[in-house]
Amino acid sequence: MMIEVIRKCNIAATLYINIKALPWRQALKFPIVVYGGIQIESLNGKINIKSDRIRRGMIKIGAQGCDMFGKGKCVVSIDGEVEFYGCCSIGTNSSLIIRRNGHLKIGKMVFLGANNLILCEKAITIGDEFMSSWCCQFIDSNTHEIIDINTKIKSEATKAIYIGKHCWLGNHSTVNKGGRLCDNTIVASYSLINKDYSHMGDFCVFAGIPANLKSKGKAWIR
Repeated sequence: MMIEVIRKCNIAATLYINIKALPWRQALKFPIVVYGGIQIESLNGKINIKSDRIRRGMIKIGAQGCDMFGKGKCVVSIDGEVEFYGCCSIGTNSSLIIRRNGHLKIGKMVFLGANNLILCEKAITIGDEFMSSWCCQFIDSNTHEIIDINTKIKSEATKAIYIGKHCWLGNHSTVNKGGRLCDNTIVASYSLINKDYSHMGDFCVFAGIPANLKSKGKAWIR
């Protein structure tokens, strides 16, 4: 078993990302472990691990989902700030792109599936015990500006995303700018969260493009 773990771990990338991105005392504990291929575009921003207990391998990049999607390559580009508050697993083939003014907060026991994309230009918060399936997207920006040709008014290009605790996002779902979910929310596969749904409360199930409330009083079992 130990031989298999060593074989899958990308030792060179693990060394580099810990030493380059973390304070020395944290880096020595190797809290970030990279599995498989990775493309590191930038580490000019900040990675902060705000946990009472820093331990080896608490943040895994590229491990989850390789049984279904093969040995894909993750992309990491951090020019803004990322805060981890506990254990986190980021699936194979996923992209973590934090622009210069972006601020990503990831809670405790968060599992992001394979082929996930996080593109943060403003602010994205993911609560504790969150889980996403494969091919999900979190994008807090249009990545371009849109103008009304009659009024000449430009639409808001970025808006923060907030996802509460113990939420579950089905495969191929997207959370766009301004998306907000309460704790204990389930989002069905192939759904679009593009506005504030938090006023509907906890234990909701949403589905559709854009998503609509399908039922209440439901919780997923981890």
